[in-house]
Amino acid sequence: MMLEKLFNIKIKERFFTQTNSQCFSSEYVEMNSEILSIVQGHNLRDSMDLLHELNKLGCENIILTPTINNNQPELSFEAIYNSFEKLHLIQSNQANLSNLNLRIAAEYHLDQNFEKVLEMDKLLSVQDGILKLKMLDNVDFSFVKEMITEVLSRGFSPLLTFPEMHRYLNQDLARFYELKSWGAFFQINLLSLTPFYGENIQTITLWMLMNDLVDYVGSGIDKSFLQRKNITYKQPFELIKNELLEIVIRKNYHLLT
Repeated sequence: MMLEKLFNIKIKERFFTQTNSQCFSSEYVEMNSEILSIVQGHNLRDSMDLLHELNKLGCENIILTPTINNNQPELSFEAIYNSFEKLHLIQSNQANLSNLNLRIAAEYHLDQNFEKVLEMDKLLSVQDGILKLKMLDNVDFSFVKEMITEVLSRGFSPLLTFPEMHRYLNQDLARFYELKSWGAFFQINLLSLTPFYGENIQTITLWMLMNDLVDYVGSGIDKSFLQRKNITYKQPFELIKNELLEIVIRKNYHLLT
C-alpha cells in the first residue's frame, strides 16, 4: 500500500506475462562487475554462463567492469586484460554469442587505498572519463565526498553504483542530493525496482527514479543467479512494469556511442 500511495504505481505481487521473450532491447547497454572476476580461482565458465543468460534477455552490448584491487592495482590491470582476452577469445568462437559487443572498464572501491590508485596513470573508465565507484558501508560519508571532489579535479566523472543499497544514504535521503550537488552520477540495480531486495530498497529506488536521481542502470545479475535453479533469469525482471522497465533501460543508451 505504501508504494501505491507514494508513487501511484500498481506493483504486482506475481509475475506477469510478456509477449516478448526478451527483457531488453538491442540498444540496451549492460554494465556488470560480476561477469569478469579477477579473483583467484575464478572460472571463465561462469563468465560464459552469465553472458549466455544476458544474451537470452536481449543484452548485446556489455561493459565488463571487474573490481580493481586497490592494494595491488598494477597486478589488477594485468589480470583484467589477461582475463578479458581469454573471455573474448572464447566468446568470439561461439556462434550463438557472436552478436555480443564486449568492452572492458573497471570498478573501484572507495576505500583508503583509492587515493593511491588515483595517483596512477592507468584508470579504466567506462566512457568519456566516467569512473565506476562503489561506496563501502564501513567508509565514512565525508571521505566519499572528499574522493568525489578529488576524482572531479582530475577530470573524471564519479559514477556511484547501487546507492539505493547504501546504509548511509538510506538513513538520510538528503544525502542523495548532496552527492548530486557534488557532481556524482548514480547507477541503480534494476532488481531494486522489484521487491527482490526488500520493500525498503524498492521504495528508495522508485523514489530516486521519480525524483530524477537515476543516471545509469545495471541488471545486477551475478553468479548467485546461476545457483537459483527454481527460477529463470527473466522472472525477477518480470516484476517490473513493462513501461517502467522501458523508461529505465534507456538511461544507458548513450553509452553505445
